[in-house]
Amino acid sequence: MTRKKWTNAAQLAWLQERCAAFAEAEANDTRKEFFQGVFADWLKLWPNTELTAAEIDKAGSKENAVKAKDEDQFAVILISSCQIAAHLVIAY
Repeated sequence: MTRKKWTNAAQLAWLQERCAAFAEAEANDTRKEFFQGVFADWLKLWPNTELTAAEIDKAGSKENAVKAKDEDQFAVILISSCQIAAHLVIAY
């Protein structure tokens, strides 16, 4: 079974354009700075505010829940996209 996609074609392309910078941040141990900038840009283009009551309760507030959800989803898709791109380069 494959994972459910939550990006559209434009989002995936946008993320993949940042794979080289992600690899550089990994190599230079500057991931925090990388993620701060890219994450802010992502949210300007595609804000994510859909929350469940359980997420709000767990985070303690709606604001904290939005931040936690955005960060979790963004990190997963960025890392996954870069790993996929790396495999495609190796395969061809």
